[in-house]
This record gives sequence, structure tokens and C-alpha cells, in this order.
Amino acid sequence: MTASINIKTDINLKKKASLLYNKLGLNMSTAINMFLLESIRTNSLPLTLSLDEPNDTTMRAIKESEKIIKNKNSKSYKNIKELRKALGV
Repeated sequence: MTASINIKTDINLKKKASLLYNKLGLNMSTAINMFLLESIRTNSLPLTLSLDEPNDTTMRAIKESEKIIKNKNSKSYKNIKELRKALGV
């Protein structure tokens, strides 16, 4: 026997979640059922599924570091000792 759960959510949240679940090979209904089952099993809100893709903040940091590396005027150090010397520490 099954029952329906009707919820209201932001349309963009639903779209983003659906895209993520599809990448993970799930549909919305399966993902919600997994969440409910895991919550009961652990008596918590523990479900963690993730893709091995960096989030927006990490991507910005990666791009920034690539720019620094390509910049001919950027100073680099071979080890922490050189860096500390340059910083006067």
C-alpha cells in the first residue's frame, strides 16, 4: 500500500534537486523515500549523497589559483622556509 505526500517548494529548488537526483540515477520520489527510510533507520537527518564535482565556491578558488599561477609577476616559493623568510616570520 502506498500513500502520497504533497509538498510545496520553490520551483528553482525543485528543478535543481531534480537535476541532481537524475545525475545520481534517481527520481524525486525515490530520493524522498530514501531520505525517509534513512531518517527512520538512524533516527536523524543523515542522508548524504554527493557528486565528485566542486561547488561554486571551490570552482572560483580553482580559477583564481590558475590565474595566479599563470601570472608571470606572481612570486612562488619552493618550501615553507622560503615563504616565511619572505614574510619576515
